[in-house]
Amino acid sequence: MSIFTLFLSLGVISRLVDHPANFTPIGALIIFYGAKKGFLNAGLLAISIMIISDVLLGFSFASIFVYAGFISYALIAGLYKKRFGIVSAPVISSIAFFVITNLGVWLGPWYEHNVEGLIKCFTLAVPFYRNTILGDIVFMFLIYLAYQTVSELNFKKYINKVEGAWQQLLIRANLRKG
Repeated sequence: MSIFTLFLSLGVISRLVDHPANFTPIGALIIFYGAKKGFLNAGLLAISIMIISDVLLGFSFASIFVYAGFISYALIAGLYKKRFGIVSAPVISSIAFFVITNLGVWLGPWYEHNVEGLIKCFTLAVPFYRNTILGDIVFMFLIYLAYQTVSELNFKKYINKVEGAWQQLLIRANLRKG
């Protein structure tokens, strides 16, 4: 299974199972994938997760803004390796997501289109932002930890193969001497 398929599956499932609002691994998956595979691949991952899950959950007026918010994760992921750290990339991404999605909500039919409506929209969204940033940081840490663990296990497996090959060579060399 490719990492794209794994991350796509995790992202879709995380939207379909019961979870606290906005506390999902999607942002962290996009950042991590983008840091490894680049902006375009991360953008494809983001859009794929959202379209597949929205086919099952339904689309809304705000969907386009949610998509744009997750594309911002992909953009920031492109800068992740160069400028941001493992904590700052999720923080910056979640801020961008908060601003983009809540502007979309404000532009919808739910709030008055004036300064008071904008303030009310953003104020009522703060609990969602808290969950977004916590989810992004927690899941980024877990993904990074899992990646490091798998990388280390593969390295140990490789070392064991190399050591085994050397041992076989030494045994054969000793047998030929005797």
